[in-house]
Amino acid sequence: MRAHDCLHLFVDGVLHQAQSDNQIDRVLTTSVVYAIEVYENPNMVPLQFQASLPPKRGLLTTKAGCGAIVVWTKSRAG
Repeated sequence: MRAHDCLHLFVDGVLHQAQSDNQIDRVLTTSVVYAIEVYENPNMVPLQFQASLPPKRGLLTTKAGCGAIVVWTKSRAG
């Protein structure tokens, strides 16, 4: 796994602890999505969306980080 293959999912600013087989479409439907922010590289992720690193595997080191997908729902935007 490369560091940029690691993405955390935040929904309305809260880290979503999904199972490894979960996809974003199992968590949300498009009808509730207001906006999506994508931070591909760890150095682009705002502090509030940085989460703990996953267990070390392959090339991912403790100095690496994860990207983030931040989804804001319509209920939060209103």
